[in-house]
Amino acid sequence: MIAGRPRPAEGSQPGDALRAWTVEALRIGATPIGIVAWFVLIVHLWVLLAPHFHPPPSPRRWNDALVYVQAASSALKNPGHLYDAAVLQLTRPRAVRAFIYPPGALLPFLGLVPLASSGGAWLAAAVWAVIDAMALFAALTLLARRFQLSWPVIGCLLAFISFTRPIWWELGSGQVNGLVLLLIAVAMSDLRAARSGVGLGLALAVKPIAPVVLLVPLLRRRLSPVLVGLACFLVMNAIFVPLIGLHGVMTYLTQVLPFFSHYVIHDRSNVSLPNVFQSFLGTGPLSRRAAFSHPVPDTGIAVAALWLVRAAICLVALVIVLTRRINIEMAFVLVLATVPALAATVWPHYFVLVLPLALALFAARPAGMIIAVGGLLLMLVFGPLSVLWLSWLVLWPAAAFLWLQMDRSTSAFAAAAEVPPALSQGPRGGAE
Repeated sequence: MIAGRPRPAEGSQPGDALRAWTVEALRIGATPIGIVAWFVLIVHLWVLLAPHFHPPPSPRRWNDALVYVQAASSALKNPGHLYDAAVLQLTRPRAVRAFIYPPGALLPFLGLVPLASSGGAWLAAAVWAVIDAMALFAALTLLARRFQLSWPVIGCLLAFISFTRPIWWELGSGQVNGLVLLLIAVAMSDLRAARSGVGLGLALAVKPIAPVVLLVPLLRRRLSPVLVGLACFLVMNAIFVPLIGLHGVMTYLTQVLPFFSHYVIHDRSNVSLPNVFQSFLGTGPLSRRAAFSHPVPDTGIAVAALWLVRAAICLVALVIVLTRRINIEMAFVLVLATVPALAATVWPHYFVLVLPLALALFAARPAGMIIAVGGLLLMLVFGPLSVLWLSWLVLWPAAAFLWLQMDRSTSAFAAAAEVPPALSQGPRGGAE
């Protein structure tokens, strides 16, 4: 049956019967289409990842995996200088190649240090790009199955998603969001259990860009996942304290963390809301050579608009999280998608955090499916990177509206907190 709708009974209106027949026809014919889609996905991923294995990498090409690998090597050889490059960023308006996260983020890269020593840091970074790609699409697959989408439909969606600009940036610049999303997807398998906090804590340790997700179980009065998540995060970082020393810890806590939590990097690839409002309501886009102290945005109307928008987003998200008739997973993916709107620096690959929301919308047929496809199509549009916000403006408000309209009889995902079998009855909406 269509996810979120009961199968039309015999004698129902002709429109309902026609819709049911159409779904059945698509179900029968979806399998070969799905096979082709999975093949297209694999080939396209190979095309995206192959350039990483062609040395030497261009010095102008940004590769965060290379920064991580070099930082992991430095942490073992000269740990007292882990944040030296990050300290340089504190006085420069444009992005610097520096490790800027808590030391726990290095843990996945320690295993690549021997490869970096023998084959070069670029090779270790290339291997990481493959790992991150596998993690990213494994995460999206897990989430899609959680939202009861069939395998052929998932194949088509993922093949389509692989052509979007956030995916190009994620795989092309050696990011870690794939692993972060996989850990979150694993945690979402049962947000009622304390063990889900392990995935949340590890995700925050790898890249602490989405701490707001902990508010979802907290506000739903599920304290055990929150406590376990915080404990995992602290343990993952505490094990590095003897290595980097108290000076390294204090450098991060007192200088690096406060800076990156609020400073807006002067770079046109930074598509955070402050930069967007600077472009349209401020004095115009800032160049990389703009003064370090130049505020972003720099006009009163732009600042007011920025914080009004952020306040409205937070208020709507809070209402959805506190509305207990809305499934916790649906609230979770919506809150996850608020990260680009709240962060001071947002590179295009941050929009991969919006993809789970698109998958959830696609499962909320028929209206949600149309909106999801429209939002994903906008992620294909070339032009200024700020165009990605058009996709967010389609997906996030629509999801918020649909979630608020759901009730226990029509919700595509009848609250798992109260009706656990609802998400364990197998996929819907397509052939297996």
